[in-house]
Amino acid sequence: MNNVHQKRFKKTKFYKNYTIPIVLFLDQIGLLSFFIPLVNKLIKFVGIKKRFNSKLNYRIYADSFEGAFSSQKEKPSKTALFFFTMGSESSFLLRQLIIAKYLESLNWKVEFLVCSGNIIACNKERIGKSKENSPFMCRECSWGYSWVKKQTGIQMNTLNITKLKPSDLKKIENIKTLEECENYTTEDNAPLGRIAKKNVLRYFYQGSLINNENELSVFKKYLAGSLQTVRGLNHYFSDKKPDLIIMMNGVGNLDQSMIYQAEKLNIDYITQEVFYGSNSWVFKKNGIAIHLNYMKEWMKYGVKLNIKQKEELYNFLDKIKKGKVFQTKMHDSEIGPIPLEKGVTLFTNMNFDTYVLGRNSLFKSMENWLIETIEFWKENVKDIPLYIRAHPGEVKTPTPAIRFVRDIVKPHLNENIILIDSDSEINSYSLIKKSKYVITYASTVGAESMMQGVPCVCAGEAFYKSFAIVPKNTSEYFDKLLKMNSNSKQDIDIDNLESFLHYLYMKRIFQFEGFDINRGDSKIDLSNLSKYENLIEQNKSILDSFYQMCVING
Repeated sequence: MNNVHQKRFKKTKFYKNYTIPIVLFLDQIGLLSFFIPLVNKLIKFVGIKKRFNSKLNYRIYADSFEGAFSSQKEKPSKTALFFFTMGSESSFLLRQLIIAKYLESLNWKVEFLVCSGNIIACNKERIGKSKENSPFMCRECSWGYSWVKKQTGIQMNTLNITKLKPSDLKKIENIKTLEECENYTTEDNAPLGRIAKKNVLRYFYQGSLINNENELSVFKKYLAGSLQTVRGLNHYFSDKKPDLIIMMNGVGNLDQSMIYQAEKLNIDYITQEVFYGSNSWVFKKNGIAIHLNYMKEWMKYGVKLNIKQKEELYNFLDKIKKGKVFQTKMHDSEIGPIPLEKGVTLFTNMNFDTYVLGRNSLFKSMENWLIETIEFWKENVKDIPLYIRAHPGEVKTPTPAIRFVRDIVKPHLNENIILIDSDSEINSYSLIKKSKYVITYASTVGAESMMQGVPCVCAGEAFYKSFAIVPKNTSEYFDKLLKMNSNSKQDIDIDNLESFLHYLYMKRIFQFEGFDINRGDSKIDLSNLSKYENLIEQNKSILDSFYQMCVING
């Protein structure tokens, strides 16, 4: 795999550090639209794909919702707090405004709580992209909030982030080990180590900690940032208690700090994410939406599908195969013959995916699972090839220091252990056809394999694990592999799997309408929606479902 994406990332970061202050200055003095064609030509000339609109995104959102939150005729019965820390340019701010206006129309008081941009460490940082080497990161993030507040009339508060006392910093700096970091709590028992850990893993694009000085240093930084956040939220909730808190992913240290507060104060909260397409929307009350843990809900709904519902499901699965539901096409949609003999395919996730991080049922991490499975195969299986399929998204990962699956697997390759790298032209669905069975950690391809009649041994916390072969411990896991190798016949409960996937894809994953988000060039099309009423009307059915599922029934 070449490192074209890493080179592009470094180039983008270098030029962005110089162009962002210029763009913000032009935006402030009202000349951005005049100079944008020139800015975009310069960006294109240096080989960067990103393009700016004639107006920054936050202005597009604010213009659509101009005056939307200026007044309410009746006294609100309940309060919903939107905790939003993804930045005023984020497309998710538009979604939050839509949801907020919908709730206000149902007589809720709505208010936003946003980051001031003074936190020591936050969700946006990654190796090669931190506050230290991106000096305008905080400014870029918080830049447009004041205008959105002024233009829309929404109540928007800023999280009170204060500098830590020297004694606080010294206490954190005196930590000697990662174990101390993971177990670190405040004097009032706020679990800062747990709150910060996933951000440390995300920072390094890792699935587990290796235990070195660099990790220790970054972990301390996130402990300090999490302490600032927890104290800021303590101050905010000292005289307020909303009825509902709505946030985004729920995994990063800021959201985890809010979840800690919500659970401590017994306040319901909702997390949200995208899943299959940039306009998609999944949500969960008092849980993490991206975990897709909807089994209990499905069991209430669960029915055998009729012909029309089956057609709906299989048409959607066909779109997944052809890459039509993704923002970025992951692989060639053609599923042709491949020159490989029948074997077993192990499908990986990206080991830093928030869907996977910290959700280990049998192994310490996805990387540990991968290495132990390879070692087992080398020692115990001689006549069946093991194909290791690296997630196609890895090749598109821009970070300059990720440890790819290729790097983990390469020392172990032999004639019986074969790597299908993330940039391989071999289609994952072709591999399924060549598989006696598949092995997954949490990859969605496990569900798709079973839908094609290919059994799945699941070693992680996958949303489809109730339908897969799920060992109770590592010993049973390896026993299952031996038994599957000798006889791969395994009953699959297709009827219930179809029903569950139909519920997940058709009833729990929604698509926003009325705007088009293209992350590749940052374009957001609201050309036909000059006012927010159109957005609310076009999305009323999914907003009604959201309210029914998360607020009324929850």
